Amino acid sequence: MLSEETIKKEWFPNHIAELRTYKAVTGPDILYLGWKKPETNVYGVEYLIKGTRLIVSGDIGDATYWWSGRISFESIAGMHVGYFASKCEASEYGRQFKSWQRKVLEKNVDVALRQRAEYSMELDHDDAALEAKFQELKALFEKHGGIDAISEDRDFFWHSWLAEHASKVFGDDWWEFAPDGLEIDVRCMGHLVGVKAAMEQLQEKSSE
Repeated sequence: MLSEETIKKEWFPNHIAELRTYKAVTGPDILYLGWKKPETNVYGVEYLIKGTRLIVSGDIGDATYWWSGRISFESIAGMHVGYFASKCEASEYGRQFKSWQRKVLEKNVDVALRQRAEYSMELDHDDAALEAKFQELKALFEKHGGIDAISEDRDFFWHSWLAEHASKVFGDDWWEFAPDGLEIDVRCMGHLVGVKAAMEQLQEKSSE
């Protein structure tokens, strides 16, 4: 995933923040934050807060986020991306805004195999025995196609592999160990970075 600093520099280099409040007929007022480059909608984002919900729309994807208590753009700007993503109720990738990525799967397979190896060992196992079990499972994984069986960067192929081979490699309780290949999508990160950058800009203007 791109870093927050990279997203800020590459996606939002000339954006201008606009903050408004709209009076609601009932309930809390509606807070609006526009974060756009003048005369274009490229990487433009619009945010609406109504009580406990944040609605995001624009060029980097649409999503709805929900908290148990009222929120503000200031409070969102102080959040970590993991916590922010956990509040996503709806996006093109569903709740928590996670997308499947082959590179994430590749990174997590060895971790999952080591966890499965350790789970299958006695409590008093030594490191050599654990490593041997890990290598055994890794060889089994490769025997059944391994990463090369995932011919495209699509979760369909991974789920197909799991349906056919997962129990042979990860055991009958394979769902406890097999990695899902999911990572918070970069557009979710972009939603958060947009708020942070916009609020930083507004704060700087107010202090001039």
